[in-house]
Amino acid sequence: MSSCVATALLCTAFTTPLPAQPVLAPSSHDITTSHIRADTGREYRYLSRAATGDTTEKERGRSRVTQQLVQHEGAPALLLITDLTFGARTFVDSALMLLSGLTPVREVSYIRPGTHVTRWEYAGVHVSGTFVTDSGTRKTQHTFDVPVFHFQELDLLIQSLPLTVGYERILPLYSEGTDVLEMDSVRVEARESSGVWRVRFADQAIISTYRIDGKTREIVGFDVVSRANGSRQRRVAIH
Repeated sequence: MSSCVATALLCTAFTTPLPAQPVLAPSSHDITTSHIRADTGREYRYLSRAATGDTTEKERGRSRVTQQLVQHEGAPALLLITDLTFGARTFVDSALMLLSGLTPVREVSYIRPGTHVTRWEYAGVHVSGTFVTDSGTRKTQHTFDVPVFHFQELDLLIQSLPLTVGYERILPLYSEGTDVLEMDSVRVEARESSGVWRVRFADQAIISTYRIDGKTREIVGFDVVSRANGSRQRRVAIH
């Protein structure tokens, strides 16, 4: 799933050149995962509003996220399952990653109703995809300059960064929706008096602001602004 799906189609994905800033790699010691727990499912609403004119928020969709602690070849791993519904269609993604450094292993996604299924295999700098449609099967193979994460694990990655003001890295994010590598930026901007940390994520199309509870690492706020038109979106937990 690309960042477009994750932010309710506010954006499109872009390929960017390898930057001079530090690049965060899977298995980096900067990534802490002790906060990750099994979760039977959390539900969210996506609310959007235009930059000008009628600023009434409109619900664009809903999602459910489930986390299962599993093993992969004897190592602790996480199975992240996301159901994201917009209108009459539901995007379903199942992503397996090692807990150590949130290193991606494999991923399967499909959209229902429909018969299209996509599978990815991750091995450091190598990403292979298999796209099964009514027209047949198409495969892709990529070897990038750096080991990659993927967009489905972006929230977990943001939660797992060092909570230190000024911490900044480039995230090498493979975009499942567009089959390209994005080199996007993340920066820990501030700690609020409540103990909540503000983290900025940006690519060429959007700027996202995460608010992370300093004790639990829970995401307590998530807002997105489109660079193109200034429209905004936020994600709200359903209690």
